Amino acid sequence: MAPFIAISGDDESTTLITGDGLFVDSFPISAKHLCKPENDLLVMADGARIMIYDTAIRKIMLDERRTSQAVNVSPSGDVIMIDERELITLKLEKSNI
Repeated sequence: MAPFIAISGDDESTTLITGDGLFVDSFPISAKHLCKPENDLLVMADGARIMIYDTAIRKIMLDERRTSQAVNVSPSGDVIMIDERELITLKLEKSNI
């Protein structure tokens, strides 16, 4: 899979392009936090919402309202989110379905 560049320059959307500048997809989220827990997944969050996108199948796997002040990936590949009151860990597992 080619390297991707995520561009979040406005208040409404984030765009994903290839390293060659070709359009891949656009998302209805203004990503303030971006992380990549494994090769095919891209995590985007805007402080009020989180979205997880699978670049291999080009599909949004999770889109939910969840407040966050920071998003990162642990060494084991879990997504770590911090909000005002708690630390949340999302364990990501691929399904064979």
